[in-house]
Amino acid sequence: MPPIYNQLDQDPPITVLRVLTAIWDAITLSSPGISRRIALALVNESSVEFLIRLLGRTDIETTTGQKVGDIVKGFLEGVTTTPGRGICFVDEGWYPRELDAKAKDDDEGDRGNLQDKEKKRLHNRILANVIRKLGARVIDDDGKLGALVTQIVHACPELVAGYVYHTCQGTILC
Repeated sequence: MPPIYNQLDQDPPITVLRVLTAIWDAITLSSPGISRRIALALVNESSVEFLIRLLGRTDIETTTGQKVGDIVKGFLEGVTTTPGRGICFVDEGWYPRELDAKAKDDDEGDRGNLQDKEKKRLHNRILANVIRKLGARVIDDDGKLGALVTQIVHACPELVAGYVYHTCQGTILC
């Protein structure tokens, strides 16, 4: 589905609204398993990058009276900053979760299994790659992109953990 986004920057505002509304309706189905698969099929790194290009569009969509950039910003916020919705998956957070005492007792004899359970995995790879690719472009003139990235990092703090770990190695401050 990424080709649907390729020429969206040249489409009239009503088309942008209709496309994003249809995608949002498909992603917000009642079944979490199905909506997750649909979200992964409809929204990926390249589609988010295409939509970020539309944040600066100032033409007004007549039925809502909103700027196209504001419509796109609302869509991106919904898809990327709400854990469990769109491509923002519920993760373990910045710190790994503690196993309860019963699970630790059950696995005392099998240390390898316990270590596997304690390993931290990154569930939000798409968002991590988007933030990495944005780099210095996050600081923009109107602040929309910077605010979006701040909201993404607030919703998924584990995205920052890798940077903090590599930045703090060998320093006393961390």
